[in-house]
Amino acid sequence: MLREMDWTPARSAALDREFAAGYGGGDWFKECWTQAAAPRVDRAEVQKALGLDPAKKTAVIFSHILWDAPLSWAQPLFATYEDWLLETVRTATANDRVNWVVKIHPANVGKGAREGFTGESSEERAIRTRLGALPRHVVLLPPDTRLNALSIFGVMDYCITVRGTVGIEAARLGVPVLTAAHGRYSQRGFTVDSATPKAYLSNLQGIDRIPPMSAAERELAERFAYGMFLRRPFVMQSVTWDYGMMGDRPRADIHVRTAEAWRTAPDIDALVRWIRDSRDEDFLAPAD
Repeated sequence: MLREMDWTPARSAALDREFAAGYGGGDWFKECWTQAAAPRVDRAEVQKALGLDPAKKTAVIFSHILWDAPLSWAQPLFATYEDWLLETVRTATANDRVNWVVKIHPANVGKGAREGFTGESSEERAIRTRLGALPRHVVLLPPDTRLNALSIFGVMDYCITVRGTVGIEAARLGVPVLTAAHGRYSQRGFTVDSATPKAYLSNLQGIDRIPPMSAAERELAERFAYGMFLRRPFVMQSVTWDYGMMGDRPRADIHVRTAEAWRTAPDIDALVRWIRDSRDEDFLAPAD
């Protein structure tokens, strides 16, 4: 459906507004309080802060929380997130033709506060104990860094992830994305995918030879992002969530009080009609 729909400047602009609102309003940060207060920083400032060589391209490794469940939601190339992270960073240390930034997942901060944990993240500990000190061309960004994703996007020439949502964001901006799993957006024509760990590591070793995305690939990425971020979400008004402050448990606020209100609420009615009447695999909001 997304491949066949008319792709117009208006739909591309709507996608831009969605991303700007998500980052600018903080709505994408609240569940785990990921960098909610981190401002956007321009390219030159990021390069200076990280000591990046401006003559080199920059590859950003977006780490996953090592104990997180989503590893099992795809078909990963590596048995664990830790295996993937260590092999990826080890390969990066051997390629000084590129600046490498290892961005530790910022959700570690919010999840840690929720569980009363303030120690070193599992990703940082794995790198420190298994790989030791990193060379100058590999920079480690801790989870509490003041450089948020938008700031990092400004210096990023390549994006590396197992299957993180950041891959969708990067590809729609025209940044080549190297995946390490058969996930929800890989194998769609706009990512650099690998069939084996050996092929994946070979792509990393020669990452600076990967060509820029074509206009057609970038449009595919935009179409997928449009479906994922604008058409697929089920937006509720009958029940909303208050995530409170850092470390709080979320609280549901129920805004309908009677059986009749539940039956007639537009959001609940749309969900019921999809479950009861539709043969579509995905719940989709009406097209614009």
